[in-house]
Amino acid sequence: MTPVTLSSVKADYGRIGLVLANVLENLPERNVPDAITETIPGEIVQRESSRSYAFQDSLVAEIMKLIQEEALQMKSIGELSSRFPVSRRSMEIHFKKATGKTMYEMVLQNRIRFACRLLRDENTGIKDIAKQAGFTSEQRFFAAFKQILGTTPKEYQKQTSRKYDEDIFHHRQE
Repeated sequence: MTPVTLSSVKADYGRIGLVLANVLENLPERNVPDAITETIPGEIVQRESSRSYAFQDSLVAEIMKLIQEEALQMKSIGELSSRFPVSRRSMEIHFKKATGKTMYEMVLQNRIRFACRLLRDENTGIKDIAKQAGFTSEQRFFAAFKQILGTTPKEYQKQTSRKYDEDIFHHRQE
């Protein structure tokens, strides 16, 4: 069974405020058009209350929990496997069968997800983001990012900021 968690949409209030400020600034009579009542969604975030996973295999559920909680600090899969009373190979087999991914792929996915949030939300340099996301080098970060998302961190950052700019300009022209 694949992991299914509850999610919520995290509103990007800063972005909403900028869009509204731009629209209001350009209104001749300060009448708020209906388009303004639309909510600009931020990102989908997992609820803290739903960080458990429904797996028939309790070993896989525990591995997923640890990966979610510690992917950024984890140095190796060996470090993860040393916490369980089964062999690393046995863990890998159980995990792959239950999730369709290796433990390493899941760790990378969690690191990249975290890095994406930083790339969208902060003015932090790529090198610092790579380190915060648990990568030992900027090159490894770039390679993993490209492998998982099909683009580089810099391009991702440009695309997400460009979309942000387009949202502001779209509302400004209405």
